[in-house]
Amino acid sequence: MALQKKSTPWSVEEVQTFLSLVAEERIQRELDGTTRNEKIYQEIAQLMATHGYHRTLQQCRDKLKKMKSVQCDLSILPSCA
Repeated sequence: MALQKKSTPWSVEEVQTFLSLVAEERIQRELDGTTRNEKIYQEIAQLMATHGYHRTLQQCRDKLKKMKSVQCDLSILPSCA
């Protein structure tokens, strides 16, 4: 099994940019409406690149999943209650 290279930590500014992109109504609609969302995360990764941040679609997917998990752990989301 090959070792995966650990990614660079996300900066505060990078997370803010990521969240602003993910919060767009169109992106939210697409994420909510599908389970096969590779194209959406690819688009998010490309949009991040236009802002100067280079992340893969997998890094974007993992980041959002982790952030949702932390919100649930802190009971911030009503759907986690």
